[in-house]
Amino acid sequence: MSPAPSVADDLRESGVELPEGGHQRIYWADLARKRGRDRAFDVLYDMEPMTLARTAELVTFFETGRPSTLRTPPHKLGGESRDGDWVSAPFYGYLGIPMNGDRARLLDLLSARWIVTPSPPGWLDDRYRRISAPDAELAVFENPHALPRAYRVPGALPAPEGLGRALRGMLSDEFDPKRHVLLESPPRRLLRSAAARLRDRQATVSIERYDEESVALRTNGARPGVVVLTDAWFPGWLATVDGKQAPLLRANLAFRGVVVPAGEHVVEMHYRPASRRRGLWLAAVAVVGLGVAWFRPSQVVGAGLLDDA
Repeated sequence: MSPAPSVADDLRESGVELPEGGHQRIYWADLARKRGRDRAFDVLYDMEPMTLARTAELVTFFETGRPSTLRTPPHKLGGESRDGDWVSAPFYGYLGIPMNGDRARLLDLLSARWIVTPSPPGWLDDRYRRISAPDAELAVFENPHALPRAYRVPGALPAPEGLGRALRGMLSDEFDPKRHVLLESPPRRLLRSAAARLRDRQATVSIERYDEESVALRTNGARPGVVVLTDAWFPGWLATVDGKQAPLLRANLAFRGVVVPAGEHVVEMHYRPASRRRGLWLAAVAVVGLGVAWFRPSQVVGAGLLDDA
């Protein structure tokens, strides 16, 4: 069986050759089927193998102005999790483009550098640079405002109560994603930095390793801050900073965030779901049990031989 064509292959058929550079995200409207993956490009719905309701709500808010999803009980993550996330199937593989660009900033927050659609509304030409031919089957646009897949900010704001209110707040001029991030319970020093509208011009983040279940980021900055990876926050992901366990926070409602001190640090994220950890623990108990079962009879037999002697 020949491999499925990759994202880059599909774009070449439309006469578009995107520049090299790993970890680029594409918002591909009306794409209804999974494509072969390459390391350079991710289509938006590939943020996780299972799409969380929160991710679905974020994208449907961009499309329609109303966050919504198809919930599918009883297929929940360990029952209803402490964070209220449900596994969902919100798009059946389809993404849409709204008829106006009022909520276009969400594409920036999603790190969608490229927008691909067969039926582009006029605001895309007004806001972005079209890199495909005018008569191409697929219209391809570059989004120069897209945030990097991984970045660092010095400030944090508390996420407002209510998802709709929080989403609308991220569209306001008061919210500057290059200076601060929304967290559920921000540390005080990051709240102060956000209030002062500080910006860390020395902040850098590079992706050192990016695998399905493991990510390593190297970061540097003059101030304490939050390293944000714009992949979906998902139960089972754990974080470390310089090898020491650290809380993995939900950043900007849907993504992964880790608080780091000033200076250079290595942030790692590993997928270790509770089910796997329980399985390893049970396996370890079973191995110990077998060892005990093997060892005790040998003791009894040996003792009997000594007695007979």
